[in-house]
Amino acid sequence: MAGLVPAIDVPALALLGVRDKARAAVQAGLALDRCFTISRFRANTPSDDPTFLVKRERVYESMRIAGVPEG
Repeated sequence: MAGLVPAIDVPALALLGVRDKARAAVQAGLALDRCFTISRFRANTPSDDPTFLVKRERVYESMRIAGVPEG
């Protein structure tokens, strides 16, 4: 498992411009769960707090940059 990037790091890597590493992490994750999409992730939003939702939009955008499928 050496060299794998935790999924939680993907948005940060994408926003920091380390897109190759972010995309590689996304591909590794999709190999484990082909059904993972931004839509599925969005459906499991744990809060309806407006501040949380605004920040969550940035996560969705970074997931797009990294190559996570929209779904």
